Amino acid sequence: MSTRRPRSLLRRLLMGLAVAILLLAGLEGVLQLTGLATRVRLRPAPAGADARRILLAVGDSVTQGIPYPEGYPAALRRMPEVQAAGIQVVRLAYGGKGWHHLEAAVQRWLADNPAAHDVTMLTLAGHNDCAYLAGPGGAPPVALQPELGPVQRALGHLATYRLLVQVVARARGQRADDDYGDVVPPGIRGDAGQHCRRQAEAGTARFQALAAEHDIQLILATYPVPADVRVHLSRLNLEFNQLLRELARLRGIPLLELSTCTHARPDAEMFQRDGVHLTRAGYQQLAECIADGLGLR
Repeated sequence: MSTRRPRSLLRRLLMGLAVAILLLAGLEGVLQLTGLATRVRLRPAPAGADARRILLAVGDSVTQGIPYPEGYPAALRRMPEVQAAGIQVVRLAYGGKGWHHLEAAVQRWLADNPAAHDVTMLTLAGHNDCAYLAGPGGAPPVALQPELGPVQRALGHLATYRLLVQVVARARGQRADDDYGDVVPPGIRGDAGQHCRRQAEAGTARFQALAAEHDIQLILATYPVPADVRVHLSRLNLEFNQLLRELARLRGIPLLELSTCTHARPDAEMFQRDGVHLTRAGYQQLAECIADGLGLR
């Protein structure tokens, strides 16, 4: 009788593990199919696109449109002015990723579209290099975090893991009652601040070199931030925007100012609770600000 109990317990544990694996595999499949994973597929340019003006919308989850399948690039495509100008908007957006990953995505797109010309690259990037630092899902920078281990790097390929990491990271930034009034936002300072600055300096330099090599017009953009900045991730963007302005000025890179884009309407209508990602109305407003800033309207 004592032998049967351990076997029965082991059998139940194995069955539970198998069910958990199946559920995770199903969730992974759903995330990949619906486009809600933190990665998107690069879409090749359609036939004849080499004769059109191309706007590469390069960025992280804000450009991707999290938590929705589409972000501001889709809203731009629908604008009559953009369609009349014959501009093809291509989204290269990877949630949770930083400068290095986005640079590789642009290089792959250029290799797949060698005939593309008259390309403008609008880059809204850098938040994740500072928010997560070297670890995927840590809270905003208060101390330099260790490099990723092999297990974390392997898990980083799974959309399910990346999504859970972002959920946990965002949840750490708010109190249980969703009252942000007493949240003390960390700044970009100390060792973490130096890491953030190094990443931004190297990222903008590589993007500028890549743009020059392929005769691409590079435009940097600041992140939209709420008018009432009390969530630590939006406070991070407020400070990071200042770093972007400094780097754009030093390198002579055009900068599209989007930080106050949503301030004409209440924050609750424009932003998710994390203060970083936008609502549907917020992404639409962001698209309109970009169209105005690029002289398309």
